[in-house]
Amino acid sequence: MEQKNSLTIELSKQDSEDLNSFCEINEISDLSGFAQLCFRKGYYIEKYGLLNQGQLPDVIDREFEKEVIVEDESKIQELQKEIENLKAKLQDQKEIECGKLQETLLELNRQLGDKNKTIKELISKVNDLEGLTKSSYAFYLKNSNLKDRL
Repeated sequence: MEQKNSLTIELSKQDSEDLNSFCEINEISDLSGFAQLCFRKGYYIEKYGLLNQGQLPDVIDREFEKEVIVEDESKIQELQKEIENLKAKLQDQKEIECGKLQETLLELNRQLGDKNKTIKELISKVNDLEGLTKSSYAFYLKNSNLKDRL
């Protein structure tokens, strides 16, 4: 059987009454378990700060930066050459992508011009047809024989 470490905390009468009334109101039956949970949450808040808004942290990831002093100059020069090569590749890639984007923009502008030209032609045709229908209205006299068939 495992030995449990025991810590006794003396609560004032007011604190004890507050804890009991809180547990009764919220229907908490395990008073010692609730007190343990409150202690653990308070301890973690003090230790780690407010994480997950009061929930107990499972795993705490920390990032560390460590400065390493390299005495070997050849490694430094090798890494600098590699950085320069990567920068050159990145620049070439940017130029290629910019060229492709410019070609795409030119093609889209050409297509837009063609569409605008087509729209203008269609609008002029619609206007011409509307002009024909407007001029074809005529009023006939009641006594005319224009509606009669021959």
